[in-house]
Amino acid sequence: MATKKVIALIRTSTEKQEVESQKKELLEYIKADGVKAENIIIVGHEGASAIKVDEAYQRNMNEVYSLIDGGNIAAVYAWAIDRIGRNEEVLLEFKNKLIKCGVQLVIQKPSLRLLDVDGSVNSGIELAFSLFATIAKQEMETKKARFARAKKRNTEQGRYNGGKVHFGYTVNEEGRVIVNDEEAALVRLIFELYKSGEYSTTTLTKELQSRGDKMRGKAISLHFVTNMLKSTAFIGYTEYKGVKRTYPRIISDETFNEVKARLTANHKGDITRQSKHTYLASKLIVCPECGRHWFASNRSYTCIGHKHHGKGLQGYETCPNGDSIAVEWVDVAAWSVAKQCEMDYIYNFTEDKAEQAQKQIEVNNQKIETLKERISGMDARRQRIAEMYINGEISKTEQARQSEKVKTDTAEYRAQIVALEEDNKKLNEIAQFDKEGTLMLIRLGRLPISGIYEDTENAYRITHKYIKQIMVEPYEYNGKTQKMITIATVLGDVRRLLYIAKSKVKKDGQIFKLFYQSGDEFLPLYATKDHVPPFVQD
Repeated sequence: MATKKVIALIRTSTEKQEVESQKKELLEYIKADGVKAENIIIVGHEGASAIKVDEAYQRNMNEVYSLIDGGNIAAVYAWAIDRIGRNEEVLLEFKNKLIKCGVQLVIQKPSLRLLDVDGSVNSGIELAFSLFATIAKQEMETKKARFARAKKRNTEQGRYNGGKVHFGYTVNEEGRVIVNDEEAALVRLIFELYKSGEYSTTTLTKELQSRGDKMRGKAISLHFVTNMLKSTAFIGYTEYKGVKRTYPRIISDETFNEVKARLTANHKGDITRQSKHTYLASKLIVCPECGRHWFASNRSYTCIGHKHHGKGLQGYETCPNGDSIAVEWVDVAAWSVAKQCEMDYIYNFTEDKAEQAQKQIEVNNQKIETLKERISGMDARRQRIAEMYINGEISKTEQARQSEKVKTDTAEYRAQIVALEEDNKKLNEIAQFDKEGTLMLIRLGRLPISGIYEDTENAYRITHKYIKQIMVEPYEYNGKTQKMITIATVLGDVRRLLYIAKSKVKKDGQIFKLFYQSGDEFLPLYATKDHVPPFVQD
């Protein structure tokens, strides 16, 4: 009959622990029990954590169980009970396994033997083992809580706790998160370019790619750019599951808030996506129900709030407006108005128009300053709400309601600032207009603005230069519901066009679906013949 062997179970959770010292001491203890060296099987993987019950620990225990199931193990030796484990359930399961298989458990410190000489269970030792298992569980929970507190404290103090380091930062020799100057320069560039208003997140991504900028050696993606623009790490903190991590500041609050407002306005407007088509009315059509923009999908414009129902459009309620309108006819309507505005402006340009645009810019700037003052006043308002709650003047529920109102108002003011700044860009182009230079380009054929928009890029620029907003609403005409397209320009002029989807009006074999109002009747708009409707007043 083969001599049975014993297992020397050695577990060390870190490399810093005295692995060899523990191993040597346990082996000497086993040999003192009369066990020869060739009958000792050493089981142990460095890095095995009894608290985490990690992969290394599981390999240890699986190997022990496998050897026991082989039927040739007389005993398992361990330096201490916590070397077996710190999980109460694991310890009790291990004890019961040994009892069932008749395998002795010998603990060196304190000196314990689970089975008596006759193979029966020593009730006192079993009780002590169970008691230790309970104590081990409590110690494990205490350690976990201590680790969590230390991790939270380190996080709040800006110390590195492991894991991926946020872009823009690195870790110094003291374990503190510091600014990575090279990456921070790219972060500042991304914010400044987007803040300028010249780029969407998509066009900004393309611009950075064309410059050869990289994200830690990888090509810059739209996802990366969007996440950078939204990350609060750059203004000093991030917050996750109630734990606030501090970071060295890279971006000012003012810049971050301007970018946030622009992102919100663009999100409210449209979802940026690549397209082979140029949609002239893109980001100009405003939903009469929810105020968000309509976007082009399947040859029709429709409200983004309704289109993305159930698809995770965060922060917005679903819009009930499921209406839509053909892209081609809205774009024809928009172009007919924008083109005439451009032609009128070119041929009838006077200094008065430039002055009018400049005056509107000044009015907008005054509004912007007023909005900024309101935003600045929000800090005092927040402080007042907090004081009222502390003094018992308002309930916790009322404090939450008022605080949320402050947050909502602030976001709205910032969105209004972005809209006014966009208007100013269009107005500034008018105010700085070069009439003689533009007429020369037209004569040379370098500025095509006649007929339907063959030059879609130029048409888009002109359309967005003059048109401030388009609204599509139901309109009763001849007992049927049609659609009224209302187009407002940046100088306050308004034009309205009736869209009849099933129109039978033809000219030169072409059906026309747009009509302008003349007195009590609607006349067809022959956009291809440069026929445009007159302005009407709100």
